[in-house]
Amino acid sequence: MPQSTHHPAPLSFPSSHPEAISRRMASAPVPGSAQGRPGIQPASPQTEIQRLMRAGMQLFHDNEDFQALATFKKAFLLSCRLPEPPTQARCLFNLGAAYIATGKPQKGLKCTRKAQKMGALEKDGDFSFNIAVAYDNLREYAKAIEFYKKAVREYNASKLPNAADALVKLAYCLVGTGDSASAAQSFRLAGQAYQEAQRLEDAAMAMREAANYFLRSPKYCPEEVLELLQVCHQLCTNITDPELLGRASLRLPHMKTSLSHFAPGLE
Repeated sequence: MPQSTHHPAPLSFPSSHPEAISRRMASAPVPGSAQGRPGIQPASPQTEIQRLMRAGMQLFHDNEDFQALATFKKAFLLSCRLPEPPTQARCLFNLGAAYIATGKPQKGLKCTRKAQKMGALEKDGDFSFNIAVAYDNLREYAKAIEFYKKAVREYNASKLPNAADALVKLAYCLVGTGDSASAAQSFRLAGQAYQEAQRLEDAAMAMREAANYFLRSPKYCPEEVLELLQVCHQLCTNITDPELLGRASLRLPHMKTSLSHFAPGLE
């Protein structure tokens, strides 16, 4: 499962693969919207911004990133006509995420930081996560690692799935630096967070990757790998989707063979 080079999205590493862990997006409703107020026509700028934001979110969800970028750009340009900095900041935040998704991390980073200075209302964890993804795509791994760790701290227990997503991205970033041991630990923490959040397929994949990278680490401990494989096996028994089960257990036979001289009974 190679690390994504530029397109991290909602969780498909869990739901399809690591490229699916995405930039965080601002929600569609816009602060200061006049929707529903008497005397405001449907074609008002506020209503049109809301429409564009919702359309962009749907396109983003459907992995139509370039169309989402064009849509968020229209929303931001329209918001610049209004004396509502929070609305502009939210549109700019989503525009930054779309730039990152379409392989323009420098522009995405600039938009995200500007949105933050303008007072966008997104959670700190979302800002840190998007900034980390931008640096990751720029292959500035030291900065990416710093902001992934910051995102994990800011999400904490209140947003376990988001924290787990950040841990997975952190793990692949650590792989890029050659630190397999730290990557394995990050995958294991992600797996535990997914378990607690009842995302069992994601937990199984994270634990599988943890075992995989422990095997590559000079700090390789057979007992730890065996424990991870057992947890992964238990999680797999709760997965009913054949495709997800196939992905979650894909590497298990190879890892079991690698460990057979330590634990012949595992075969």
